[in-house]
Amino acid sequence: MRSLKHQDDYWFILIDQFEELFTTTESDKRDVFIQGLVNLVNTLSKKSDHSVKLVATMRTDFL
Repeated sequence: MRSLKHQDDYWFILIDQFEELFTTTESDKRDVFIQGLVNLVNTLSKKSDHSVKLVATMRTDFL
């Protein structure tokens, strides 16, 4: 199986203006993107892998 991330890599993923996902993206594409994020977090959690940090920013009026 091929992987983008090598075992010794550390990644920082920043998603700016996360609210745009809900205001400008078609619901099916939005759902696929969010499911991908959930799968990433679940996979890393099961492995106790702390080498990926994910931060999403959102305007407070969309919280």
